Amino acid sequence: MFCPSCGKQNGDTARFCTSCGRPLPAVPQAVFVSPMQPQNPMMNPGLPQIGAVPQKKPSSPLKIVLVIVAVLVLVPILIGFVVGFAQSFETTDQKVARLMREAAGLQPVKKPFFGEDSTDTKMRDFFRNLIQLNKEYQASVDKLDISETSRLTSAESFADPTLAAEGLRQLHAAYDLDAQQEQRLQQVMDNFRHQFDDVSSWERHNILKGFDEGVARGMPERQRATSTEKAWIEAMDDVYNYAGLHHADFELRDGHLVVTDHSELLEFNSKIDNLNARRQEFMRAKDEFNRYQGQTWQKMGMGRQDSGLK
Repeated sequence: MFCPSCGKQNGDTARFCTSCGRPLPAVPQAVFVSPMQPQNPMMNPGLPQIGAVPQKKPSSPLKIVLVIVAVLVLVPILIGFVVGFAQSFETTDQKVARLMREAAGLQPVKKPFFGEDSTDTKMRDFFRNLIQLNKEYQASVDKLDISETSRLTSAESFADPTLAAEGLRQLHAAYDLDAQQEQRLQQVMDNFRHQFDDVSSWERHNILKGFDEGVARGMPERQRATSTEKAWIEAMDDVYNYAGLHHADFELRDGHLVVTDHSELLEFNSKIDNLNARRQEFMRAKDEFNRYQGQTWQKMGMGRQDSGLK
């Protein structure tokens, strides 16, 4: 399990982070109680108990989502961009890093004595568009209402799924914002590619070949982060759909979620295991993506805030 506060990996059964000491979130499994057994399942030593834990206020799942949506917008993946024009004292990596820093306003725009190549100008404008896209995205994130997501994965919300309805809606609203931003990012990239429609086929091939190779460097980590995020949210939906369909057999007793049908208990706990597994995969992918992105930004002489994000 990865700590949502500091990102440190802990054992699956750990209750507190070994690095920062903060409580680790966990999705409690359900307890089976036969209708003929005592109301308090903890008073009967012979009662089968499956992962019963006292109810506690969980950390907001949306906080985890916002960690990933906030870093997926601008990824400096274009270090491999190839410029197919006159020789320069700069390497390709140095040129791309300089253009991005100029776009971010971290250094003055370099003005060559014989004028700037149009590809340099287009590349710098491309980075400016990405940074502006980030700023607009961050403004939308700041306006998100996440007040009800704290109810998600609590025992009460499984016993009464109506309590989770607004939290799930807010969770999906955050993910939809992420998906919309991915589409806008793709539009910016497509517009950049079309700026070379009027050059020779040979020159266009060389420029876009380098652009595509640069983009491809960051795609495995990026796609893994987005796909695991989606799988985690789908697993959350699946758990609550099941709880809603079998609401009559789900109860809250002494801070525990109780399922009075044993076959439903087994299936529900299987879905809880899947939810926790998808969450761990997501957190792991986020951690790997953040590490990659941080290293790349450092290589370009930039920071997160320089890209338009908080």
